[in-house]
Amino acid sequence: MRVEKETLKVGEICDGAELKLKVVKVSGDGGPVVAFTSSIHGIEVNGFEVMRRLYQAVLDGGLTGTLIFAPMVNPLAVAMRSVVTPLDSMNLNRVFPGRAGGTLTERIAHALSKYLADSGVEYLVDFHGGGYCCESAPHAAIVDVGDEELLEKAYGMAKAAGFKYAAVLRRAELEEELRLKATLDASFMRRGVPSILADFGSWGYQERYIEEVVRGLINMLKSLGALKGDVEEKPNPIVVERLWIRANRGGMFYPEVKLLDEVPEGGVLGRVIDPHFEEVEVVHSLMRGVTLLIRNYPPVFTGEEIAMLGVARSGIHEQGL
Repeated sequence: MRVEKETLKVGEICDGAELKLKVVKVSGDGGPVVAFTSSIHGIEVNGFEVMRRLYQAVLDGGLTGTLIFAPMVNPLAVAMRSVVTPLDSMNLNRVFPGRAGGTLTERIAHALSKYLADSGVEYLVDFHGGGYCCESAPHAAIVDVGDEELLEKAYGMAKAAGFKYAAVLRRAELEEELRLKATLDASFMRRGVPSILADFGSWGYQERYIEEVVRGLINMLKSLGALKGDVEEKPNPIVVERLWIRANRGGMFYPEVKLLDEVPEGGVLGRVIDPHFEEVEVVHSLMRGVTLLIRNYPPVFTGEEIAMLGVARSGIHEQGL
């Protein structure tokens, strides 16, 4: 087994200091190349701790493939606790595969994309979460680029990792349009690389999710032939589409549902109370579904997210693609 700790130069900031991305590559003998990425959004850092534990686990032996860890893809955003890159205010996960001669954010996307492609990545897992204002229940998201075999492989990754829900993004509706075009996972799906977005948690580390995700990903690596060991059979994830629910009024949001609650169409998700202590909005579910994300930071303004529902095409217990 070989461990390489590499640094990718992206560019320079105004004092001439270099902006760099740090990557760890652990190589076994043969087997597939699997990449893990985190902190594309600077407030979503659970993936860093998941990768640290995976790294320690494979150092103990059993690695047959090659694992690439990019635990802090957007260090400027992490430093400023920001979703966007502070210096150009761009959302890194909306510009992949980037441009070599573009903005700083586009150059970060280009440097990472080129490194992963040149490394022969065969599978990709990108970590995200609910950020500072929301909490996300562990689930996978997969972009359908029109290749059924590729979709099946990505779905198999989500299954082996033990995710109960897999949000398959099939149509370029307004809410998901950019995800289908310019995210890291979508861009690698278009390259023919099975990719999933592993979404869980919120601000900081949530131990209640991290160890569960680590165990699931170890099982996924075994199923891909990148790690030795017996593969635990997991149930098929429930396939859903994602529906965002947003506030129409400003104030403080009081949720009345919890993560993974099943809610009926028209069910009450929560209420918005204004600074006069008056109820100004009752937020209802637009469809029957399960709460994959719920707001846990009370201040909210018009148009801000309240919840994300997982909506199955034939009820929330539908399984399989």
